[in-house]
Amino acid sequence: MKIVIIGHICIDHNVSEKTSYIGPGGPGKFINKALSKINNCQISIIAPYGRDFLSYTKGQKILPAKPTINSTLTYENITQNGKRIQKALNRKEARPVKIQKEESKIIEQADVIFITPLLPNFTANYIKKINRLAKKNVIKVLLPQGYFRSFDAKNKVTFRKFLEASKVLPLIDFAIVSNRDYPNIENLSSVWARKYKQLLSLPWRTKER
Repeated sequence: MKIVIIGHICIDHNVSEKTSYIGPGGPGKFINKALSKINNCQISIIAPYGRDFLSYTKGQKILPAKPTINSTLTYENITQNGKRIQKALNRKEARPVKIQKEESKIIEQADVIFITPLLPNFTANYIKKINRLAKKNVIKVLLPQGYFRSFDAKNKVTFRKFLEASKVLPLIDFAIVSNRDYPNIENLSSVWARKYKQLLSLPWRTKER
């Protein structure tokens, strides 16, 4: 099985009262970690990244083959008294990767495509281009958390309505969402399921920290 993950990768900087951690993050990392254990599963990631991410690329096939931006998208997660404050840095350059010859070839061969934005900059037209390249029977899965994010003047992550939903959701088969993506996500996913008949929306509940 050939799987392609198209979206953002990032560097996570997690800080709490007791510890601090810096390492690779984003859905691509965790999908790759989980599915790479399956026999005969080939996974490719298409995402923008900088030279500061090169030390984290071992064991992952990431395209483009060389860094295309100066600094990788970075998420700071600061937890104090059980509450998390999240900030996103280096957002300006973290635009969707331009689909060129090598990326096109990978997409054409995919059996499953995950679309995993961490910022709301993946347009419906970009996803349409991916779909035109893909096989007719490819399974398209969206993790839409980036569409639910906005940012204030201090880079703090705030909730945002998924304004592109009516154009993006008809282009995919499955949506996997978390209760941390948006308030009352279960009701929203039910609305999607009624409105977009081809779509199976899968709410995922995580524990609050």
